[in-house]
Amino acid sequence: MRTPGRPLASAAAAIVVTTVTIAAAAGSPRDAVVPAVGETVDATVPPWSSIGRVNNSVGGSCTGVLVAPDRVLTAAHCVFNERTGVFLRAEAIHVLLGFARGDYLFHGRAASYRVAEGYRPGAGTIGTDTAVLTLADPAPPEIVPLRLARDSAETGDRLVAVGYGRGRPFVPTVLANCVVTGHLPEDPAVLATDCVAPDGYSGGPLLAADDPGLVLGLQVARQRHAGTLRTLAVDAATIDIEAAPAPRP
Repeated sequence: MRTPGRPLASAAAAIVVTTVTIAAAAGSPRDAVVPAVGETVDATVPPWSSIGRVNNSVGGSCTGVLVAPDRVLTAAHCVFNERTGVFLRAEAIHVLLGFARGDYLFHGRAASYRVAEGYRPGAGTIGTDTAVLTLADPAPPEIVPLRLARDSAETGDRLVAVGYGRGRPFVPTVLANCVVTGHLPEDPAVLATDCVAPDGYSGGPLLAADDPGLVLGLQVARQRHAGTLRTLAVDAATIDIEAAPAPRP
């Protein structure tokens, strides 16, 4: 997660700890219990099993979400090497779905990937900060891809942010009871939320609180606005996982 302005420091300590229970038919992602902020979730059950840690050969890690049996969506800046100024080779990128404390349900290697048209590293193109990884082998059928929302999120929509944060990089954690606070006027493809996501959540999904199988946004940055940190995300309704420019090497 990138932070324009000052670092995150201890801002997360100000988040109110609450617990949300999501009820629905047995066997669906709605069975999941969204725990208190900062607590782990069970990486082996839906929808958390469809979220993974994205690792690369230069020692970096982000979060990703399975959106098709052979495709993982993550942030474009997660596949860019700032030190060398070039995009990573596909074979350097690995995805561990259902990862927790060294165990995982599936290890996927990227065969290729596509960065959204218009994305330019370091140029503030937040609304196109997405990359679709095509895996060499599809995930097993028991790991069900999450759905991208086709309608834009609205102000007031309740969210659950998920990711592998720097403070707890070996387990998936959540920020519960977040809400959409609006779209950026200068870029309607970007959602603003009241979440304060830690480093490592980049590429992680914002799930609908009342339907955790539905991705409303993809976390890409933090921003200080009116003296308060907030998380920015690409609106899922603007992400096309089918059409994209030519794959990176």
